[in-house]
Amino acid sequence: LIYKLLDIRAFRDNLQVPFIFLNFVASILWIHFVAEMLMDYLAIVQIISDLPPNFIGLTILAWGNSSNDFFVDVALAKKGLGIMAMSGIFAGQFFNLTVGFGLVLIKKTISGTPITFNLFDGEYMNNINLLMVVFSILSLLMTLINSYVNRFDVHYKYGYYLAAFYVIFFGVISFATF
Repeated sequence: LIYKLLDIRAFRDNLQVPFIFLNFVASILWIHFVAEMLMDYLAIVQIISDLPPNFIGLTILAWGNSSNDFFVDVALAKKGLGIMAMSGIFAGQFFNLTVGFGLVLIKKTISGTPITFNLFDGEYMNNINLLMVVFSILSLLMTLINSYVNRFDVHYKYGYYLAAFYVIFFGVISFATF
């Protein structure tokens, strides 16, 4: 009995789970804290630059949200895990749309303040939102067509097309904003 009480490994293993949970909660709190600070910085950028918030969202916020996926997907592809990288590209965005956006709407509805979300109605340039939807649908359709034509084998040339497509998208959106 005394040997079991003095066994450091068992003591360490018993404390490991609570500390893992505590670290998980702490990381969520840090992410929340940093996200709140970034939102304040984006508000400052919007006030200083006088750009519409949807333009800031599709540039600075979109680049910040996608940068970690970019580095992870490139590293996965370099290690020969291209299928995992491609799955992550589409699954991450799908998860953000369905779970992230869906949970916020459910939370607002449960709290008693249901909100309506009209993408094409508001005080800021509606043509920007329309262009975002049109370009997103075009990108998805072209990806599906390219995948089907090439028997779901993605070539490096398609990367050049996607880069050019984004440059065209960004140019059109910038032109529509100013």
